[in-house]
Amino acid sequence: MTTYKPLQELGLSKGAEDIYLSLVMKGPMLVAEISKSTNQFRPDTYRYIDELLAMDLIISIVYGKRKRYEAASPESILGILRKKEVRITDSVTELLQIFDRREGSFQTEVFEGKKGLEALYKALVQNAKKKAKLCRIESPKDFKIIRKYYPKEYWNRAGFRSGGDIEKFVVTNPITRDSRQKNLNRSSKATPLKFQPFNHNFTTLIIEDKVAVIDFDLEKGLLIRNERYAEYMKDIFWMLYEALK
Repeated sequence: MTTYKPLQELGLSKGAEDIYLSLVMKGPMLVAEISKSTNQFRPDTYRYIDELLAMDLIISIVYGKRKRYEAASPESILGILRKKEVRITDSVTELLQIFDRREGSFQTEVFEGKKGLEALYKALVQNAKKKAKLCRIESPKDFKIIRKYYPKEYWNRAGFRSGGDIEKFVVTNPITRDSRQKNLNRSSKATPLKFQPFNHNFTTLIIEDKVAVIDFDLEKGLLIRNERYAEYMKDIFWMLYEALK
């Protein structure tokens, strides 16, 4: 009997595969008919039928005291493959997070344009733990304009009004700080206006093992994943934050 690769990709045994293909081609059959059609011993046939039933690739139909088995639509194979893809994708994502956190690992990624910066903000928060601390050193020319780069994921998790689950701490210039609503300044501190590094339209964000640097004039951002570097940047941030009034 012809071997179909998609069935093997599902993890089917050869015996279960033969039964499914036989049912697809010949229609509903009794166990005895299936055994004869596939040249299998009856105990093996029952085992393979259980395998197919567990994957919802066949269904049982009762006629009086007799039970026949029928193949589910081959479309169900695609459904199973999609579920496998989701599970594999989740596993790979988890492995990538472990890989990125290895001591000495230094992963970088560049983002460009409005869509790119939206993706950068999303990457910062999407896998962060609840109550993670987001440290932000910023010098925007107009903080209202840079909000256009925030995707909904950033608003939902780090937004004050949305009751986000990420804590934000900000060091910025006094003009930007004073332009914000007062209730947003509880975790925001300003540098003296004379310090020019806080007037260049840059933002640096640090959360967990990630550090992002954004140039809003060029609409470009750099995301660095490195646990040691992130800890180093956090130490600098808190040293500055605690020194400011």
